Amino acid sequence: MTAFEFLCRIKYIPCVNPHEHQKGVIVCSKGERRRLLLNKAVVINGQRPGPNDEIQFPISEVTFFPNAKGKCSFYWDESVDKSENLLCESSI
Repeated sequence: MTAFEFLCRIKYIPCVNPHEHQKGVIVCSKGERRRLLLNKAVVINGQRPGPNDEIQFPISEVTFFPNAKGKCSFYWDESVDKSENLLCESSI
């Protein structure tokens, strides 16, 4: 699976919209998701993949805006029940 395909499976993505001065978690368009990868604003398991780069599973961490003040990291904990498996740490 490519990094772009993976991001398309995540419904809500942290976003900072400079035009509307909004911060938060929103439904991003496919174009915005591709731009995040092109701008290296996403780190998956310690790597900054491009849109067409294959990603390795299992995925344990995804970070959006790693160099920004508003960085948001998602962690998967294998010891937790699948329904509660996504933990989020955010400074947005």
